[in-house]
Amino acid sequence: MGDYKALARRWRPQSFQYFVGQKHAITALQQSLDRQQVHHAHLLTGTRGVGKTSLARVLAKGLSCINGITATPCEQCEHCKAIESGNFIDLIEIDAASRTKVEDTKELLSQVNYPPVQGRYKIYLIDEVHSLSANSFNALLKTLEEPPEHIKFILATTDPQKLPVTIQSRCIQLHLQQLSQQDISNHLAVILEESKITFEADALNALADAAGGSMRDALSLLEQALSLNQNKIDSQLVHDMLGRAPKTDIIKLICSLRDNNQEAITSLLEKIEQNNLDYHTVLDQLITQLYEITSEQVLGSLSKQKNTDVLDINADQIQLYIQILIRAKNELDLYPDHTIGFNLTILRMMTFKLEQSNLIELMSQQQVSVKDTHEQPPTVVNAPNNSLSSILKQTQARIESADVQKANTATPRPSKIENTNTTSDLVEKTVISDEKNNQNEWERISQSPQCKGMVAQLISKSTPPDDLKMDHWKIQLCETSLNNLANKVFEEKIATLCHSVLGRSISISLSPKISTNDSNSHQESPKKSSETMKKSETKPASKKLKAFAEALDAKPAEISD
Repeated sequence: MGDYKALARRWRPQSFQYFVGQKHAITALQQSLDRQQVHHAHLLTGTRGVGKTSLARVLAKGLSCINGITATPCEQCEHCKAIESGNFIDLIEIDAASRTKVEDTKELLSQVNYPPVQGRYKIYLIDEVHSLSANSFNALLKTLEEPPEHIKFILATTDPQKLPVTIQSRCIQLHLQQLSQQDISNHLAVILEESKITFEADALNALADAAGGSMRDALSLLEQALSLNQNKIDSQLVHDMLGRAPKTDIIKLICSLRDNNQEAITSLLEKIEQNNLDYHTVLDQLITQLYEITSEQVLGSLSKQKNTDVLDINADQIQLYIQILIRAKNELDLYPDHTIGFNLTILRMMTFKLEQSNLIELMSQQQVSVKDTHEQPPTVVNAPNNSLSSILKQTQARIESADVQKANTATPRPSKIENTNTTSDLVEKTVISDEKNNQNEWERISQSPQCKGMVAQLISKSTPPDDLKMDHWKIQLCETSLNNLANKVFEEKIATLCHSVLGRSISISLSPKISTNDSNSHQESPKKSSETMKKSETKPASKKLKAFAEALDAKPAEISD
């Protein structure tokens, strides 16, 4: 029981030839050992479980082997065996995460000047070196730059960005990359074959995928699977252990979403819930599968296993699915539980579909509606030249053309009264439209974002001009409390506001409101006021209407016998 070692320790590479991947780093170290030109400081970087510490120990073997500095240590001498067992006195391994203080670094450097006891070099292996404090880095800096000839430094870290640039510049940096899924799967197969344990290739691929490029994680997962079944590693065992769905179920779910097969989707969701799968992992599987489908559609035969069943999904629809799944990964923990969050994500994928035919139909409808809008004849009010004179001319031309058309069709000649009524109706409608347009322009000014402060109060408490089409506006204030604002400063502010909203230059005149006392002092005599009332009764309802009718001077068309 005491002799048992974990797989990650038993299968730790003891020589360069046993490493999986990392060809660039291994080649650089082997050549430097063969030439016996090994730099005094190396910095090994990379994520967890990619072989930083193992590579450092093999480098220490190559420097300390009794047979000499070599890229192929014998692994039989007492130095190689001592390094393998962790008992070599001249290999000093330091965990920087537990010795971060500057006092620890000073104590370490105080022994640098002493020569090695057994080996050729005294080798300092500092793991997780990024955990050292700033003062510790400063204390290490000078020694790391110019150490004694019998000293070699090997620094290892998973976060090189935290190291000062001065430290990095004094080391040869070798970055160890994440291992590929295929390399991990092949190495696991070698281990199981040597242990005489049967396995399925899909199971090893699932373990390698879950390891995330780390060989140590893959070996730990394999050991966990062996604890469940010592005789065989099959796909169902691995999927249940990892909380993953089988790849066939993932493909079925995507096909069911494409076909909107509600029964199949319901069955798959129930299966996922009953197996207590990790929903974050299932979302990752869906994204990975959709990525493979997109790569197959765009780049051709990218993968060895072609998914012909799902290659006919619309590429735009796949991108929409991926966006929904990515958003669900970030929001899954916000739902009452993961089951509800995952099921709502699948329902959202069922609901939002990009149908190409519907898009084309919608675009065609929009084009038709825009075309109809442009083909509508412009009204008199919205004409480019909508001044009062142009309106009079257009109205008169319409009346004359209508009368001529009636005469040519031999219709009964209209009476003078009927024609006059028609003319009056048209004139009144035109004037009403003109007043409405003026009112709309006044509302545009009063409701614009630039209308604020005292200017907005002046406009809201004043009467608009009779004709807003004129270039000079006379604005009458409605409250005597604002009379002190009837000056040139506010006239210029209102003119600037009108120019920014309407796009034309207008001069403004503000007229203060006359108080009731002033109006009483200027009251007319009863006789004069009565005469004024009589005159006002005889005036037409609208001055504009009278002026319009007089200018029009419409007469019925006379038909010769």
